[in-house]
Amino acid sequence: MPARSFGACLRRCPACKVGFSNTPTAPTLIHEDPTGNVPAQVRKDILLILDRAINKLNRQNKIRKFGYSTSEDAVSWTVFSFLCLQRPDVTSRLARTLFNLQPSEDASVLLWGVPITPGHGQLHEHRTHTIQHGASGCT
Repeated sequence: MPARSFGACLRRCPACKVGFSNTPTAPTLIHEDPTGNVPAQVRKDILLILDRAINKLNRQNKIRKFGYSTSEDAVSWTVFSFLCLQRPDVTSRLARTLFNLQPSEDASVLLWGVPITPGHGQLHEHRTHTIQHGASGCT
């Protein structure tokens, strides 16, 4: 039986709160707490943002799979939230270089259709010029 959650893993470490999927070869690590799959420096707000993903039908699945070692969403969050928190200047340069955009100072990055404020890691509520990543909510 495939393991789709920490609790369904036949091999798990309760102290570490990490399990291994039930496949006999190349198992996937599954974190009991999905935020354990990203560095502590970028964990702030992730569950709130995933819970506001534009694809409402897939939100709980997205949160659960965020805790898999194979999660592309965890990689996206780690890279983009780090840039927004630590290097907002890089985010603006990427917009100019890759997309030929001229973002304003209050430009925002969208992750799964949810804007985050560069440099603060907070949800961004007002309309801004954006660089979109996964805006359809289907990633």
